Amino acid sequence: YVQSLMEYLFEGDDFDWTEYFDFIIVDACKPEFFTGNKRFRKIDPESEYPMVGKIEKLESGNIYKGGNLKLLQDVMSIKGTGKLLYVGDHIYGDVTIAKKVLGWKTLLILGDMSDDNPSPFGGLFRSGEELSLFARYVYGYADIYTKDICNIGHYLLNDCVFEPRIKQLLPHELDSV
Repeated sequence: YVQSLMEYLFEGDDFDWTEYFDFIIVDACKPEFFTGNKRFRKIDPESEYPMVGKIEKLESGNIYKGGNLKLLQDVMSIKGTGKLLYVGDHIYGDVTIAKKVLGWKTLLILGDMSDDNPSPFGGLFRSGEELSLFARYVYGYADIYTKDICNIGHYLLNDCVFEPRIKQLLPHELDSV
């Protein structure tokens, strides 16, 4: 799944999409990833299945399955730093933990939202003039959010600016101000 998605997202680039990332972790089983002790398993690039054997270190450009936060932090020599971008599709189950507990930068994918709402994000974000509970979580814990992962394909994450938010306005509402 990840291979197909990333090939589509980075179509036309002159090099392998895995070179964009230091480490690639799939099927992490969140939120257990943050508290559990599963080992990492390297994914065979040809078969796309996990390989047998103990992983001594994570190597750049490889894809790994599972694992746990403590192992990741040990391998990367980090503890709760804002130098990581966590990409997730569940505001409560993983994005909030990554931001609140670990201090990571977060990207929330809102891919399951319907197009038949009045605005691209519809009433899910507002209840009258007030932010909905969901919007408050997004506002507080997602540094970046998008409806479609393909929207980030033309951005270099080193160039992203994480600015303080304007009172009660969500980023997708700024164009209408």
